[in-house]
Order: sequence, then C-alpha cells, then structure tokens
Amino acid sequence: MAATGTSNRLFDAVALGCALAIIAACGTPQTADAPAATSAPHSAAAAPSVRSVIDPRYMSLGAPDWDWKVLSHHITHDRQVFDLQPPEETFTFPNKCRGCNHPAATARLTVYAQGGYDPAAVVTGQEVTVDAGEGYYLPPRWPAGAVLAWEYDKNAWATAQGRSQTAAELGLLQELATQLRPAERIPIRFPASLSTLPADMPLSWAGNQLRIDDTQLSFDGCGQGPFDVPVAACSEPSDKLSMRLNRANEFSSHKVTERGRQEVYTVPVQIGGKEGFINEGRSTEAAIKAAPGVIVVFDYTGPADRFAEVLKNVVWAPDLIDEATWPAVADWVKQQ
Repeated sequence: MAATGTSNRLFDAVALGCALAIIAACGTPQTADAPAATSAPHSAAAAPSVRSVIDPRYMSLGAPDWDWKVLSHHITHDRQVFDLQPPEETFTFPNKCRGCNHPAATARLTVYAQGGYDPAAVVTGQEVTVDAGEGYYLPPRWPAGAVLAWEYDKNAWATAQGRSQTAAELGLLQELATQLRPAERIPIRFPASLSTLPADMPLSWAGNQLRIDDTQLSFDGCGQGPFDVPVAACSEPSDKLSMRLNRANEFSSHKVTERGRQEVYTVPVQIGGKEGFINEGRSTEAAIKAAPGVIVVFDYTGPADRFAEVLKNVVWAPDLIDEATWPAVADWVKQQ
C-alpha cells in the first residue's frame, strides 16, 4: 500500500498545469454502455439511495490485442487515471527483497473532466498529431519525464506521462493516446452493494491499487480515496467507509505472537446476513470470506454503532462465484 501511494504522489508531483475542479468524474460523455456491459438485475438497484459524486464506470482503453499492461486504474471527482507499463519496458523498481519487485508503472494516462486541466504549461511544447487531432509534447526533463497532452473533447484534456527512457518516447505516448475511448464506458462490478448510506458519505473514489483485479470503493465527503490526499475546496467532510475486494482465500491482515501468525478477524458479526468477523483490535473494521477467492473488507472511520448499521445494509450478489451476476456499482448509486 505504501509503495503505491508513493508512486501516485510521484506522478502527481510532476503533472503539469493541473487544475482541480469539483465536477463529475470525467463524466462528460453520456453514451450508453455496449450491450455486453449491461448490468445484471439486482434488488438494491431499484431505487438507489447511496449518493455518488463520480461516474463509477471505467473509460475504455486498448484494443483486444493491445499489449500494454494496465497496472492500476482509478476514478476521482475530476479525472480517471491509468498507470501502465509498455511492452518494451525493462525498468523495475529497486527492491532488495528477492521476488518483491512489482512491475513498474512507467507511464500514466490521466483523462480530465471538462475544465479540470489548464493546458497553459503544455501548449508551449512541440505541436504533434494525436489520434488525427492536435496535441503538444514536452520532452523529458528528468526526473519529470515526458508529457503528451491533447484535447479529446471541448475543454477536456488528457495527458500521457512517460517516466522512463522507454515510456518517454513520443511514438509510444502517441500510441497510448490512440487507445483511449472516452465515450465507451465499462461498469465496475462488485460482489456487494449497499442499500443505503448517510447522505454525507457519497461514493467519491473507485479503482484498484496493487492488483488490477482487486477493487476498492471509497465513500466520503471529500473524495480523498485510499491515500487520504487532501482535496481542494472540500465542503463536505465526513466519516469515511471503504469496501475492498481481495481476490484471495486468506485474509491479508494477521498478527505475529509467540505461537506464530494468528488471525485478527476473530469476532463474529453478521454482514448482510452472512457470517463475517470484526478485527479484534479495531471495532470498525470487518472482513468476510464471501466465496472461494472472494474476500471483502469493510473499513470505517466513524463510531462502532454506525458501522454496525452499515454492515446490516450490505446486499450480496445472487451468485458470488459468477461475476456476471455481480451488480454494476452504477446501478446502486445515484450520481449527482
């Protein structure tokens, strides 16, 4: 977790001309999803009562035979961010732990909502062609790396950043740009939904961190996401809830005693009618092995009695083995 947060901050530190705007998360295109992305019926979707300040659907990126690695992807109130690795990449993060080197995300694609990016810094760069349109390229200025920026819609910009010698090549960044399809949306599916949540805790962040097939949803008034990054002009501070899907068969949190590694989720609790466990050292954190390979962790910053109500309002997908039955998050939240 810490390594990912550091990586995100490094990318954020070199982003050029970024202007945060409290608007819907890259939600300008309102085209319908393709038929294959149609959501499965779900009881919690009949009358959504959970607020959302983002559009919880990923923008489409990459043709079926595209060979870049998407290492993480997340959505905030004013942008979607993809961390990637080109197929030619050879760089790995230095790590003395043998076998601990995760693939290096040496490229970042950021797609801003309308008005969410000020291009003043990049329009001084080299004029280039981007997907048959106009763009601007700033060559590497290490450690900042290279930046390619283009307007994908009126007053809506995207940037591609190359953080290694390979990823900084103009041709590779142009290739990355051509793979973006901002009008095509892919629903985020999750094995559990919420029938209700306090109005001051809207869905404000969705995505994944270390593993592309794990998913986290964050609900809070300020859209901080999992790294508690301060958000400008936050007018709705609130408690924070995260729901985290881990595709594993064992809980990731443990304690080490003289008897060896011990479980910390030991206090039984009902989570949407299923038996889960509270963290014995933290009464507002709970986890459940909902199905083989499906672990869901709930983490809350508010009082324990309010957390108990949250757990009661969890609704599980009809078939936790079949992901096609998992509800699309967009079906059970109300975007505002």
